[in-house]
Amino acid sequence: MQHLEDLWAQANDDDRKDGLAAYCFYRKQMMTFAHHYKTPLSRVTSAFVALSPNSDYIGNLRSLTSVLEGVRAGLSAEEITVSTYKACRNRAVQYLTGEADFLRTVRGPKIRAFRDNILRPKTSRLVTVDGHMVAAFMGNPNMTMKDAAYHLTRRAQYNEIADAITAIADNQGIAPCQAQAVLWHARKRIFNIKFDAQTSLLDPFCVSTYPPYARNIEAK
Repeated sequence: MQHLEDLWAQANDDDRKDGLAAYCFYRKQMMTFAHHYKTPLSRVTSAFVALSPNSDYIGNLRSLTSVLEGVRAGLSAEEITVSTYKACRNRAVQYLTGEADFLRTVRGPKIRAFRDNILRPKTSRLVTVDGHMVAAFMGNPNMTMKDAAYHLTRRAQYNEIADAITAIADNQGIAPCQAQAVLWHARKRIFNIKFDAQTSLLDPFCVSTYPPYARNIEAK
């Protein structure tokens, strides 16, 4: 808990501004995709978070475009190219088509929280605990994401970190996901960790900026 409080104290104005706005911005992105593809926001968001493992920000958005374009074109999942695992692609397709229900099929706390944070950025009580939050909680600037992932396999550890972030959020009068995002931005800046090539939170968002990956024609 102390390490997170110390990190919070080091957050500057930019960290706070970007962190407080982050999930609201992600929701606006998902709404743009939903309107463009005439698909329910909940399904688009489910697909987006399903595609997030092992993918950077740009790759995640391009993968989402690929899946949405593929579903609209009636392609099989195997014909759709994404930047993450094929199993993630397959689940994203099922969420978009309604073949599978996200909340009935997903048990992992991180991905459930990520989805809820995007859909309810100002009222969600769930916390997206990723590798950066594990390292921040433990005060270990050299922790690898692989090592952090090991700690996240233990639900008790996940809950302990989530509770600590929630305590900071409640003390600040903000949503837990907003506190998490501020801490995330602060850690990236302080330790000079390469930030994903992310559009400024103040820039207008356009689906065409994130084109789909080339189709897998060998799967036909």
